[in-house]
Amino acid sequence: MKIVKGIFITSFITLFFFLTIDYFFGRFILDYLNSKSDGISTFSTKDKNLGLTFQKNQKITNGKWGNNYYTFCTNELSLKSKCEKNNTKKKYEYAFIGDSFTEGIGLDYEKTFVGLFDKKFGNTINFGISGSSPSIHLKRLDYFLNEKEIDVKNLFLFFDL
Repeated sequence: MKIVKGIFITSFITLFFFLTIDYFFGRFILDYLNSKSDGISTFSTKDKNLGLTFQKNQKITNGKWGNNYYTFCTNELSLKSKCEKNNTKKKYEYAFIGDSFTEGIGLDYEKTFVGLFDKKFGNTINFGISGSSPSIHLKRLDYFLNEKEIDVKNLFLFFDL
């Protein structure tokens, strides 16, 4: 019985200690770790209406996904794009929306399927972002098509399971 009581007390003290540190210092620890990271977690921010979103006009040359390093760039609309200067237009022939596969997480824009499509056909915009759901896709489409007044002729919607 003394062993069970000792294990219970030790577990309770450890849990209390962990929760106390997490409550008072958790945000500082995460912010510090993210500032030192060259991973994807530093690329996106949370928007209450659009879910995750990128900062506009970024160029990060040391993005890391697994063991792969890549260059990550965004345009004026905060969308993943090629890194060369590309002024955002109001009319696009093709648009893609979806989650991490459509965004092309872990790859240079030119190596994603949207980037390859853009190279072949041109005039393409990528609304994709990792961590999206169908409701977020709808909100993002509404935002870009109505609030930002982006005109799209052909829209490709990609879901994964």
